[in-house]
Amino acid sequence: ESLHETCVVSARPVFSTREMMDRLTHALPEGLTVTRWEIASSKKERVACRSILYKIQLKTGGFEKSPLEAFLASEAFVKNRVNRKGTMALVNYKEHVEHLEIDGDDCLVLTIRSGQQQTLRPSEILAAVFDLPEDAIKMARIVKLAPY
Repeated sequence: ESLHETCVVSARPVFSTREMMDRLTHALPEGLTVTRWEIASSKKERVACRSILYKIQLKTGGFEKSPLEAFLASEAFVKNRVNRKGTMALVNYKEHVEHLEIDGDDCLVLTIRSGQQQTLRPSEILAAVFDLPEDAIKMARIVKLAPY
């Protein structure tokens, strides 16, 4: 689930900003709306966000504090990661997690650094840090709140 997505489009400015937003919104599936349109003057301005904020809630139960505390206290949190192509590599999860806490609603607030060679998915962090089974992760409500 996402409350904020970013799309980069390269096109000649044929229409006004308002008209581009309206045309794109009209072409999107029902429920999706373009809320902002920016014109970047250079490719450097189109660089992806530095980090992404998520809020995660398990379908049943809550997050245990001891794995979180162990993660936060460690200088490095290195585990094997299998990428989408099936290649395995050691990854230091501490380098990818900018912020991690359990809020008052027993939800996990997670900020993941992006724009590096690889950006980890929230599900990977849940599995690595909390050792959650795949079924629990698939049933969790993971909401992308905003990029930074």
